[in-house]
Amino acid sequence: MNTPMKLGTLVITAVLAACGGGGGDSSTAVAPPAPVTPVTPATPVAKAVTIQFAAVAGSANTPVNCTTPIAALGSTPTEARLADLRIYLTNVQLVNDAGVAVPVTLTSNEWQQTSGADSVALIDLENGQAGCSAEGTAATNAVITGTVPEGNYVRVKATIGVPEKLSHSDVMASAAPLDIMAMGWSWQAGRKFAKIEINPVGGVTTTSATGSSTVATYNLHQASTDCTGRNDGTDTCAKKNLAEFNLSFNATTQQVAIDLVELFGTTNVRVNQNDAIGCMSATSDLDCPTLFTKMGLNLSTGGQASSPQVVFRTIAK
Repeated sequence: MNTPMKLGTLVITAVLAACGGGGGDSSTAVAPPAPVTPVTPATPVAKAVTIQFAAVAGSANTPVNCTTPIAALGSTPTEARLADLRIYLTNVQLVNDAGVAVPVTLTSNEWQQTSGADSVALIDLENGQAGCSAEGTAATNAVITGTVPEGNYVRVKATIGVPEKLSHSDVMASAAPLDIMAMGWSWQAGRKFAKIEINPVGGVTTTSATGSSTVATYNLHQASTDCTGRNDGTDTCAKKNLAEFNLSFNATTQQVAIDLVELFGTTNVRVNQNDAIGCMSATSDLDCPTLFTKMGLNLSTGGQASSPQVVFRTIAK
């Protein structure tokens, strides 16, 4: 009569043993999995890049400098000499073959600086000689240097300008290249972004309420206007006037040309129409609309024009 109970006990005992129960020692314990070490992505390899600039006159890419005259400049072709050519650049980028714009990390030197997320470089193509002696310096700089990740780059982009909080800072207290008094923007504070000046043979005729006079230099000073603030880095400007270029580019074989014949081609550089001599970015200045359009800017709004700039292009080194 006890047989069914004994059989049930045996079955329960067998089940407990199979499940590791029953108070006995279980089979060999399974070790927990080893921790997985996360794989750190490899740091992209940086490569050095140099972007070279040159001043030229016309489609023949005739070099422009302070001592050699430009044969025919302006809508009334006039022989002229360079008086100044200095340009601040920011947001310098190379574009790879996938269409991705990659910022150039600028090398720190007397011509380039980085401040937080902002960076700026100065291209200086005057040498203080001959017609450039008035405000020029012997030192020149025709390159932007820096690094980008390894890749195949096919375009170059940049903004002609200075980041606003760097532009509106004390010139005397600023680090190079923002410490140049000739690039200061006295009537609006901040910096001139582009200072391009020429001396046409025979001078520039200007007329005012008191009569006519002749001065030596025709100016293009591109910079922000309608600015408010204390020139302490907190200023804001309603008209930014930040020109841009975006060019097909091979850093090994090409350089960026600044074509003065293209810039002044439809301007009579022998005559100042009104206001300051040449164009100093005022919306009332009759010399400015054509020059701003050539730079790809809308003088009225301070933004980009409907047509792209034509002054900057790439040429062979």
